[in-house]
Amino acid sequence: MARHGRPEPPERAPPRALTVRIETIGSAGDGVARSDGEPIYVPLTAPGDLVTIEARGDRGRIIDLLEKS
Repeated sequence: MARHGRPEPPERAPPRALTVRIETIGSAGDGVARSDGEPIYVPLTAPGDLVTIEARGDRGRIIDLLEKS
C-alpha cells in the first residue's frame, strides 16, 4: 500500500503468479490472456498456450509453459 491508503501503481505493485490461457494475439504481437476480465499481455506466447506467468499490471512474463497450443 502506498502512503495515504492509495494502492500502489501497477509498475510498483508486487508481481502476482497466475495460470492463464492465451486467448488471442494483440496488435503488438504479444499473447493476450484475461484475469478478472482485464487483459494481460504476455510476449512469446500463442493462442491456446496455458502458462504460469508473473504479472505486473497488464504485462506478464512466462514462468512456465504448462500446455503448448
